Amino acid sequence: MKRFDEFDLSSESLRALQKLGIEECTSVQEKSLGPMLAWRDTIVQAPTGTGKTFAYGLPIVEHSPGQGDGPLALILSPTRELAIQIDADIKSLCVERPEVQSLVLYGGQRLSAQSRALRDHPQIVIATPGRLIDHYKRRNIDFSKLRTLILDEADRMLDMGFIDDVRYIMSLLPRNIQIGLFSATLSREVLDISWIYQKDPVEVVVEAENQDKPKIQEYYVVANGIERVEAIEDILRKEDLRRSLVFVNMKQSADICARKLASKGLKSGALQGDMAQAQRNRVMERFRSGEIDILVGTDVAARGLDIDDVEVVFNYDLPPESENYIHRIGRTGRAGREGLAFTFVAPGSEAEFDLFCRRLHIRPKRYVWERPAKTSERLSAEAEAELVERIRAQSQWLKKPHEERYDPLASARQGQRGRRGSRRDRAFTSQGSSGRKPSGKRRSGRGRRSGESRPSSK
Repeated sequence: MKRFDEFDLSSESLRALQKLGIEECTSVQEKSLGPMLAWRDTIVQAPTGTGKTFAYGLPIVEHSPGQGDGPLALILSPTRELAIQIDADIKSLCVERPEVQSLVLYGGQRLSAQSRALRDHPQIVIATPGRLIDHYKRRNIDFSKLRTLILDEADRMLDMGFIDDVRYIMSLLPRNIQIGLFSATLSREVLDISWIYQKDPVEVVVEAENQDKPKIQEYYVVANGIERVEAIEDILRKEDLRRSLVFVNMKQSADICARKLASKGLKSGALQGDMAQAQRNRVMERFRSGEIDILVGTDVAARGLDIDDVEVVFNYDLPPESENYIHRIGRTGRAGREGLAFTFVAPGSEAEFDLFCRRLHIRPKRYVWERPAKTSERLSAEAEAELVERIRAQSQWLKKPHEERYDPLASARQGQRGRRGSRRDRAFTSQGSSGRKPSGKRRSGRGRRSGESRPSSK
């Protein structure tokens, strides 16, 4: 494996890498740095967690002059979390070059603050497509001097429905710019973008068998929904694990699962798309600081997280798209560490899961989880209590009169008649207790004087 000092990199970049404790390239960096430094278009496919950000980040920093009107490089990201992480990585590469500035643009922040930052003409801009278009339409950003465009997680960006936004943005850029597409998988949409916009691109494919492949041991667990929280608790305890990601398919499931884990005494939090940006930032900060150990999220979070110390990933729900499985488990086993991945499979669905694995060319081992006796007894007690409650409700329903069983308004009408009768009884009781006799006079009809007689029926 090549070392970074074997490439034509500046002394500032080499010192920045030395401060990060990085000396050797990964496979994707070794194959991509040369073409990117030579201003060639590239299309790169590599597993998640193999260092793709530095593969394009170093050439961008090298191509950025000390001063000049920006932006000179634009990096598009599908999610806010990933954009923030890319910005942090770029800043770590510019630590020896403070004159090179980067700026991250994403939704959830005030446009006015971002507009003021854009007036400083940062050389490198990292943005989500929607927010970048907002600034362009407000004339806050100028692409006339742009020289490099990077689409990070290109497949995910196009799968999430950003293909029209990406094409619109690319139509605004100068024609003779360097374009790099970096992705874990090469979908048809990514290849279409490459065919339309790139010029004689260099193709870089890093196979999963290479030595820098994330070291992830994959297992599957046969358990139904009510047992999965119990299984997560038991696996974390038996395997002595703490830092965990749990992926679900629905936003509501993220909140429910996080609450159930918290009820077990596990420090957990939820991250899903309906949360405000400030809430998402707080949850991420709590997870990074170690205040919570388990983060439950949807696939939106799968591409936005770049945390090196995640020990285990749980697929609480099998992902609806097989490609998402790769991105989910890629959140562990990063930076040369080993990781674990557990996928829950419903009883009786093993054949479907086997087909799922064949499509991805993976062979996870079965993890035999034996439900503890106390768990079985507790679940049985809960089921028995629920059955008793249902029988009690059924018996109360059978005791009701026939009309009230099938007419839900009957009891309400009966109650109203009862209340009217009780008011009438109270009125007669109060009259009798006062010692007064009824006057015998009838109240006059509406619109007649008290002395006026009723009209004759003739």
